[in-house]
Amino acid sequence: MTKENVFSNTIDTLYETSRLLNEYESKPRKYGTEDDLYMVEAHIINLIGDKKHINISDIAKYMNRTKSAASQNISRLVKKGLVEKRKSTNSSREVVIMLSSKGYTVYQYHKNLDKTEYEAYLAKLEHFSTDDFEKIEQFLSIVNDNLMYLLKNNNDK
Repeated sequence: MTKENVFSNTIDTLYETSRLLNEYESKPRKYGTEDDLYMVEAHIINLIGDKKHINISDIAKYMNRTKSAASQNISRLVKKGLVEKRKSTNSSREVVIMLSSKGYTVYQYHKNLDKTEYEAYLAKLEHFSTDDFEKIEQFLSIVNDNLMYLLKNNNDK
């Protein structure tokens, strides 16, 4: 096979992966509480848990979302009792988003789930070297950078 053929097959596989991830993300599931959560909500909870001190603007930036979309996500999580909004001790104008105890349960559950899933993947990919993973990461970074460029330029039109 030529380099071009392998590249084309890789991009096709990447599109299929993207489609499957979109489908997976669109189905709500439980993360250690009675609440049904979409993956984006679980990832926002992870971000809040990892950063400890974060506001809606930071969440929007990290999640590559608009402030409005991030605010809507946070409002849903507040209604579910998973996060709390508090005035920042550093600035009277800043609102900080923090995990509630229930949100911390989701955070821990999702971290453990990720750990288990990553270990299962690594077991299946045992024959891949660290260098192989670094090349895959490099490739995906280039694809992501190109997609970000395309998204930015499409939004300008």
